[in-house]
Amino acid sequence: MLIENKLIVDEPLISVVVLAYNQESLISQTIDSILDQRCRYPFEIIISDDCSNDNTKGICFEYQKKYPNLIKVFAQPINKGLVINYLDALFLCRGTYIAKCDGDDYWIDPLKLEKQCVFLETYPEYGVVRTGGYCLDVKTNTMEVMKSHSNDVGYVFEKATEGALGLASSIFFRKSLLKHINHSDFVTGEFAVDDYPMNVIFSHYTQFGFITDLTTVYRLHNSGSRPLNDNQKVKYAQGFMNQRLYLKSLFPEKFKLDLQEEEEYISYTKLRKAYTFWNHTEAKKLSYSIKGTRKGKIYVKYAKNGFTFYLLCLVKHITQK
Repeated sequence: MLIENKLIVDEPLISVVVLAYNQESLISQTIDSILDQRCRYPFEIIISDDCSNDNTKGICFEYQKKYPNLIKVFAQPINKGLVINYLDALFLCRGTYIAKCDGDDYWIDPLKLEKQCVFLETYPEYGVVRTGGYCLDVKTNTMEVMKSHSNDVGYVFEKATEGALGLASSIFFRKSLLKHINHSDFVTGEFAVDDYPMNVIFSHYTQFGFITDLTTVYRLHNSGSRPLNDNQKVKYAQGFMNQRLYLKSLFPEKFKLDLQEEEEYISYTKLRKAYTFWNHTEAKKLSYSIKGTRKGKIYVKYAKNGFTFYLLCLVKHITQK
């Protein structure tokens, strides 16, 4: 950060939001990668801990103690989940621009904030700018450039609906866009994620820019924000359907939604849960409501017969140990 004293940030132009939850082994790397930013524009760091039950919160408070006027830690009194935790953090942001870095991700380009801020300062017609980045598979310890995301620029509503607009920790946007986000709708809708619906809504009102530089690393691992077990996967699938139904209500002419496909996905997720809990009655009932067009048709086929069902249950149980 290119100011003489990191302890003094009275009027930040940029607010960096860090979402933390049970990441005691990772959170220091995340925060350090933000502190390493060489940015001519003053920024603040807002860390929102979602009631971690490890030492994540303690580590964050140590950083706040070291940089009291640069880092602010907000500790949730109860676990509120990813979406509400993010929304609460956004209320604390003072900057004109907002960047996000999840507590299990980190930045690798010390000029990330500088480049993105210059872009939006230079091009007022753009409201969001993202960058390229890497995906780090923790299980295999391999890192590859994220190629599945779009580098399209301009009005990218269709790409946004496909969820292909870039890594969450690469997004940099104007705080003024939050006027289009209804906080209560996000909460009562029990959405699965925060970045997808926000990107879709933002893309309706503004243009998106893209900087090709690789600035961030997304960790793919079982202890991140993705569902860990079949129970959580069912809740996640329902939350994803909820947000897509909500977006359809906001943009009925633009947002494409196949309700049958959405419902079938939830049924398929519930079917996998039935295998986990050896519930043949539930699995058989669900198998007749699924057309079998999704990958994993074997789960649908084997559910119709008790012997094959329990055989696959056993295989699933052994392979997941």
